[in-house]
Amino acid sequence: IIEKFILPKDVSQITVSYSRSKNSSMNLNGYYDEKTKVLSVGAGRKNILNFALKNNEEEKSKFINPSEKSSVKKFTYDGKKVNEDYYNEAVDSAATYVDSVEPSAPAYSFKLKIEKSLKDAFNGTKSSKDKSRFLVIINDTNNKNIEQQFKDFIESYQENIGYSMYEGYDPQYDHFDFYLANAKDKAELKKFGITDNPSITYLNIDGEKLYHSKSQITDDSFSYYNTNTINTELKVLDANAKFDAVFSNKKNTFQETLNVLYEISKQEVPYNYDSEETPPTIIDIQKFVPPVVVKEQIKEVPVVEEVKSVEIVQDYAVDSTAVVDSAYNYDYSLLNIKENKYKFKTKENVVNEKWIKLLETFNKDKNVNKKLAITILKELSNKGFNKILYSKNQVINSKINQLEMDYILKHYDTISNFNNTNEEATYDGDYYIKYDLKNNISSFLNQSVAKENCKSKDDLTKAMARFKSFVATSKHDSSVASSYMNALKENNFQNEYLSAYENYYTTVIKDNSSIIEQLDNAFAIKQEAYYSENWVEYKYDFANQANEASWFVVEKVKDTNLIKKAIVWSETSLKIQKDDRYYLDTLAQLYYKDGQKEKAIITEQKAIDVLSDDDYLQREEYKVVLEKMKNGTY
Repeated sequence: IIEKFILPKDVSQITVSYSRSKNSSMNLNGYYDEKTKVLSVGAGRKNILNFALKNNEEEKSKFINPSEKSSVKKFTYDGKKVNEDYYNEAVDSAATYVDSVEPSAPAYSFKLKIEKSLKDAFNGTKSSKDKSRFLVIINDTNNKNIEQQFKDFIESYQENIGYSMYEGYDPQYDHFDFYLANAKDKAELKKFGITDNPSITYLNIDGEKLYHSKSQITDDSFSYYNTNTINTELKVLDANAKFDAVFSNKKNTFQETLNVLYEISKQEVPYNYDSEETPPTIIDIQKFVPPVVVKEQIKEVPVVEEVKSVEIVQDYAVDSTAVVDSAYNYDYSLLNIKENKYKFKTKENVVNEKWIKLLETFNKDKNVNKKLAITILKELSNKGFNKILYSKNQVINSKINQLEMDYILKHYDTISNFNNTNEEATYDGDYYIKYDLKNNISSFLNQSVAKENCKSKDDLTKAMARFKSFVATSKHDSSVASSYMNALKENNFQNEYLSAYENYYTTVIKDNSSIIEQLDNAFAIKQEAYYSENWVEYKYDFANQANEASWFVVEKVKDTNLIKKAIVWSETSLKIQKDDRYYLDTLAQLYYKDGQKEKAIITEQKAIDVLSDDDYLQREEYKVVLEKMKNGTY
């Protein structure tokens, strides 16, 4: 029944609350009493909710009747395929009483294939196109009700998945095969290390045991609504198992190796509580409240006044020793028994040796490999497989680091233009390549040229060469160029610094026409390349860079040609930011060095005049400079 309503003028808000997990199994009845104007809604005769207007004639007259009313036999929405099986009954549009309305049947009838033998169940999972599919073995042969409980679970599971598959089978909701073990399977189960009875065990498609627990199918932690969480946690263990399988096989190709490194890198970096980092403070306590208390019913939930700190260990569980002001242990992992999880085996040196060979091979290719680019960027930002598996950060300027940087810089333009509609290429967890690429590379290059990370002059020379290359690749982006020039100054590359600044300046200011128009043109080009600066920041940053280079000449340079160039840069800074006291002082001193004494005195006096009353110390400093200019002792 479709009804359209015209809202009264005094209605400003309608709130609709819906929770599928709570309401999907409810059989709601509704009855509207024409005399009392009361709508009663409930499940059978229990939990009745009555909706009524205020008890006076004026309010009763405001009761809203539908402006239009119609019935549609095969109601659907645009793009939805109609399933004929579920729309057989006509709807009486005149009815005011809905009798025992059942929940609508799912549009797609999802069915699991339940095998009769453990061998068939394993082979069925192994043959699946989904390489991240899992086989769940329920072993509860001592339970006389297990067959009915298993049947009920499967029916409920199938129905719930059917609701998600609107237009037909959708693999994103189908992750598990289920098998109910019997007494004949005892010897075979033992091969998988399954001896507990009752127990639930999860295997991947290779038959590797990922997790097991002394659980039953009726346990709430195993309900349909928790299977998505279980699937997410199993994928982490599955990635580890497949990683071990690939690295233990010497015949695997570089692409197969890259695939498992890429999959591992998609995981979240676990919190390492052996490090000196401060444990995260939990602000939103709701994130850690367990949905169901299994072991015992607690009548009254204690008030949580403060959560001091929680340490997240590598298996993604909350440490039970964490200080939490509550009676609950807020363990949000469903696979929370550490000793029952798959144990990772591959050694760090084996991975790094293979990674070096892989990088050397792919660095010879002309075309970019997207998975490799993403994996390298994760490594450079200390969010990759080494951090996840071994809690290790990048070693700056190591052989691995240099090979990674060479690959990214070689393919930078291609990587920065990955198709934004391709989720795998541009988005990985919280990592947006398209928008973070420039800043991450610039940040890492800054680390590579830092004195503490350069063990030799050769390290510094190579790191500077990469940084210089990136400035050109980034089309002389102001933030990248600024970082590079600062690195040159800090490492006493004076000539290289002034040469780099002149190159940066001339890419923007090409002639004597309007400075602002030329800056605007350069800014427009940078915006198309997803640069983050706004116009005001870009403009003032350019002026500040001009002043810094000019001041560098004041302090360090005696060459007359460079002094004349610096005067042009300094005058440009003042055309952008008029009457800036620092810029005026710089220009005045350059004029004096160039022999333009009169202009120097006038400009230094102007720098003093624009100072505020609070700038007492600076005023005295500028006065000393002015006196030296006047008496020829500068």
